[in-house]
Amino acid sequence: MLLHEHTLPMFVVTGGQDSNPVSTGIGSQGAIRITFYFHEEHTMKKTQGFTLIELMIVVAIIAILAAIALPAYQNYIKRSKVTEGVVAADACKASVSEYVASENNMPDNITQAGCDGFVASQYVSTLTYNSANGITATFKSVGNGVNGNTYLLTPDTTNVTLGQITAWSCTTSTVESQLLPASCRP
Repeated sequence: MLLHEHTLPMFVVTGGQDSNPVSTGIGSQGAIRITFYFHEEHTMKKTQGFTLIELMIVVAIIAILAAIALPAYQNYIKRSKVTEGVVAADACKASVSEYVASENNMPDNITQAGCDGFVASQYVSTLTYNSANGITATFKSVGNGVNGNTYLLTPDTTNVTLGQITAWSCTTSTVESQLLPASCRP
C-alpha cells in the first residue's frame, strides 16, 4: 500500500519538556523529545449508529420468528396442561387394573374402581369411571380445542376373567390428537 506524503504523521524534534499529550520522550530537562502531529483530516470519524434499513431488517426478522414460535409455544402450553388429565386418568387406571387382578371382573362403579377420591384440579374438572366406557377425564381452563373435551381410557376386556387388562386405548378421546400422548394418536 502506497502512502502519500500528506497521510504520514509529521514529527518535530524539540528540546526540553513538552506538555503535548501525544509527545513521547524521556521527559527530563534537556532530553530530546519527538512530537507527532497528525493532520486533522485523518482523525477517526464518529460512528453514526445503525441505518434505518438495518433496523427495519432486524424488526422484520424478529416478527417472522415470533410468528413461527408463538403458535408452537401455545400448543406446548396446552399439551402440558392436558398432561394433568392424562396423569389423573393413569392413577385411576392403576386402581382399575388392581381391582381386575384381584376380582377377575371389571369394577361396577367409581368407588369399586378406587377412583372416587379425585378432587377437581386447575385443568381437570371431573374424573369419571363406568364399566362400559372406562375412565374419562374432562378438561377446563386449558384453551380453545380442549375446554369441555375429554380424555377417554378404554380397557381391553378380553382377558378380564383371567384377571388381566391386556391393553388400554385412548384413541376415542375428543381432545385434539396433537395434544395427546403419542400412544393416543391415530
